[in-house]
Amino acid sequence: MHSLIEQTRFGDRALRGIRRTSRIITAGGTCSAVTPLLVLFMLLIGGCTGGEYGDLEAYVQDVKSRQKGHVAPLPEVKPYETFAYQAHAQRDPFLPLVTAVEGLEAPDVGRKREALEQFDRDALKYVGQMQKQDDNWALVKAPDDTVYKVQVGSHLGRNHGEILAISESDILVEETVSDGAGGWTKRKAALKLVE
Repeated sequence: MHSLIEQTRFGDRALRGIRRTSRIITAGGTCSAVTPLLVLFMLLIGGCTGGEYGDLEAYVQDVKSRQKGHVAPLPEVKPYETFAYQAHAQRDPFLPLVTAVEGLEAPDVGRKREALEQFDRDALKYVGQMQKQDDNWALVKAPDDTVYKVQVGSHLGRNHGEILAISESDILVEETVSDGAGGWTKRKAALKLVE
């Protein structure tokens, strides 16, 4: 019990001391409970501004005093030299090299197209041959796995191909293709028998 009374007396003395300090700071004004805490906080902050960051400040000064990097100057830009085209007597480079062949007619686009003309010639396969008396038929398999029966004069492929001959080993086809200069040209190709 005796120690409890002493602690209470000590607490009263400390409280009286804080009140006196706050009266001095406020210079005769009214004292609030925040003022003693504010004084304590100011003392703590003031203690942090000591010279304990001297090594950091020295490092910053050292970095600032170092020699700055050097950027190489831009290279000199050479002036553009123009070129005058002096070959007026030579062929114009913007005209086509090949002129259209006269006399070869375009394929008949009004003709009713046959079933095998919807496929590329390279996608078609010659899979067999049938013969009845003088009629010779070839069996051609399309990419959709449908087998078609064709004969000489039938058309196949997207390049206006016409069958010229059918043999046991291949089908000879003549295609009419654009020559790229506004005209048309004929080329021969063959479908080999697939075994």
